[in-house]
Amino acid sequence: MEIYLVRHTKPLIEKGVCYGQTDIPVDAGVFEASARQVLEELPEKTDALYSSPLTRCSCLADYIRENKYRGMSIEHSSLLKELHFGDWENKKWDAINHVDLQKWMNDFVNLSPHGGESYVALHHRTRQFLQLLKERNFGCVVLVTHAGVIRSIQSHIRHILLKDTFELNCDYGKVVKLIQNVEGREFNIT
Repeated sequence: MEIYLVRHTKPLIEKGVCYGQTDIPVDAGVFEASARQVLEELPEKTDALYSSPLTRCSCLADYIRENKYRGMSIEHSSLLKELHFGDWENKKWDAINHVDLQKWMNDFVNLSPHGGESYVALHHRTRQFLQLLKERNFGCVVLVTHAGVIRSIQSHIRHILLKDTFELNCDYGKVVKLIQNVEGREFNIT
């Protein structure tokens, strides 16, 4: 199986704001150019197109469908949503209680912001999603999602500790291609 992990394009939000599952639009000023670049990195055909239901992903998934995979349906999955930051959603990082923020930063893998989820919880969601893909026996899938999900999937597939995944490049509009080996056990990253 080939899996193409696509991060959404730049969102229209002020820098320094925590916006995990906050539903925000894309930055229209850079969307078209970024989306065209994504198209160039995707295969000519795919068995399935999945997207997070959040606007910044579904907008790009719609563009991909209309310009590359006409007639294909998009399957939206909440399992592909970004980390939920709870009470911190849509707040400036520097406005969050510094003690709580530091405590979370010291163990962001296991701790969750008040009312939110931990990185381990997000990782559990992504592993559930990968299991669903495995059961459907696809040859090729495209996933339009978020940095946290992309890093989590790579953690699982590449056997990287969750705490080390922020070393992985995950820019807006980035495409990561995963190719499963013949035995179906391991993936190669291209």
